[in-house]
Amino acid sequence: MSKDPCEGRQMPCEATLDRMHDVVCRIGEPRPGENIKAGLARAAREIGLTFERAFSFRYRRARSVAAHEWLAAQCAEQRWVEQEMRRLDAQRALLAARQAAMRASYAQMATPFAAGAAQAGDQQIGVVAESGCLGRGADQAPVRVVSR
Repeated sequence: MSKDPCEGRQMPCEATLDRMHDVVCRIGEPRPGENIKAGLARAAREIGLTFERAFSFRYRRARSVAAHEWLAAQCAEQRWVEQEMRRLDAQRALLAARQAAMRASYAQMATPFAAGAAQAGDQQIGVVAESGCLGRGADQAPVRVVSR
């Protein structure tokens, strides 16, 4: 007689079903221009499930998780995490390059002001940039970039 693997251990099985739901939702999160069905089909392919099985995990209709499904989901999630880390590293590098270019541009803009102020004998240079677009919200005080 076969015994239910969840019998007497309801929490671990519910936790596993919840985890499968999370993995399918995370991997199948719709990309820009993609609907939920396309994201779910992508998740099913990446995990190695049928569309119907991935659908049952996403909408919490599944009652059990087979060992091979659990292992496949863990591997797929690890691949997703690695891919996401690479994407975020590339985005961070792009933002760092933009920031360096902005700083160089601001330094060039400050040079003419510094020369004019030095001729006038002023100790402090005027405002180089006063704008809400330097990383602050429109409701916050403007940013003042002052050079000496």
